[in-house]
Amino acid sequence: MRHFSIFILLLLLVPQQIPAQTFGTDDKAAAEQAWKSFYPKFLNAVKRRDRATLRTMMVPQFWYSFGGNTDRDEAFEYYDNPHVRGWTALERILAKGTTKTASGDSLIDGSPVLSRVAPPAAAKRRYTNWRAYFEYGKDGRWLWTGFIAGD
Repeated sequence: MRHFSIFILLLLLVPQQIPAQTFGTDDKAAAEQAWKSFYPKFLNAVKRRDRATLRTMMVPQFWYSFGGNTDRDEAFEYYDNPHVRGWTALERILAKGTTKTASGDSLIDGSPVLSRVAPPAAAKRRYTNWRAYFEYGKDGRWLWTGFIAGD
């Protein structure tokens, strides 16, 4: 009986692991195919500062600062600021490419998603420079979800 009581106590004290959602080969292949179409269009829109096209490639609650700011148009104004130089930073990091993220958690709601980050160095811990985030949505589209600097 003593062993049973210890077992029950351990079950209550040890956090239960909820298995993370996994993505099948078909999901990953579809995401890769969609990325090959999305990314060149995205790069071209950034180069032209084409806000109308970029808005269609962004989530409405776009993450651009650690201060809780999540408005696309405010983000554009912020990047326009000559002291911020956001557009220059964005072009610089995008030129370095992207990589898949390890966490796979949505910046929007924390749910598991297929995602990418630019530059690839941003996938490492303690990276504090500019980085851009992208998520593959349930609708089969890639979206730009954030572009921030800092920790």
